Amino acid sequence: MPTGKVIISDSLVNARIQGKVLTNPDSTWIHPNPIYKDKIILSPWNQKVNHGSNNLNLGDSLCFGKPAVISCFWFGDCFNICYARRMNARFKASLRIHGHNYYYIFGKDINKIYNSINAGYNLACEKYKYNYQVIRLNDSGDFISVSEILAWIKFADNNPNVICYGYTKSSPLIWKVLNQVKILPDNFRITLSITDNVESLKYTQLCVGYYPDQVITCRIIDTIPDYYPNLPWNDIEKRAIIHDTDFKIALHDNSKIGDYYRKLSDKIGINTC
Repeated sequence: MPTGKVIISDSLVNARIQGKVLTNPDSTWIHPNPIYKDKIILSPWNQKVNHGSNNLNLGDSLCFGKPAVISCFWFGDCFNICYARRMNARFKASLRIHGHNYYYIFGKDINKIYNSINAGYNLACEKYKYNYQVIRLNDSGDFISVSEILAWIKFADNNPNVICYGYTKSSPLIWKVLNQVKILPDNFRITLSITDNVESLKYTQLCVGYYPDQVITCRIIDTIPDYYPNLPWNDIEKRAIIHDTDFKIALHDNSKIGDYYRKLSDKIGINTC
């Protein structure tokens, strides 16, 4: 009978606890279910993302993630309030999925990553009997290599009806990719999160300066008053999915600031987080 216990390798658990960046995964990180062999795992259960995609008449969506912090090369103070980091600690099944995905991305070339992405997407559509049109990238963790980004671009090119969108602080990698490809597919929509990490911010400015038509930025509002009154709110992922202008989101933790913007959401009729 099922025990309800999720078995995760010690090395993955230790990597999460220690928060090591560039942890070298081993085969024990692979999900024990053989249907996921050589495939990334895409999850359909993120209610916020589903709400956003359904709000745009795009149907339900899939999410792709890797372990928080472990895959975040350019994190800053966000480490202290990271929801995904807490989620990886509390929900072991999520950590197992994210560790599995990390294994199939880390150190792999473009074609191997692309094959695992494509196979994972096809499996999700078959398993859940739904033709998904939206994939949220980096719902936990971040891009870890140029090869990973190029593999997602290849997937977007080959699946023009699927929108691949997400946020990243890995702007040094995005900068390298943009210098290589120049133009991103219209359905590969990446938002650069403004951060206190100096190197990430430097390359975000380069990306925006040289490729203003390819990327947009997101400001995280964590002070009162709001210093960016002219930027639109994301409103349940709407701005990130449409990808037509810079936007802002509220700091969604349990602080007084978070409470303030939750009340503001009710007042102005949109989800500011």
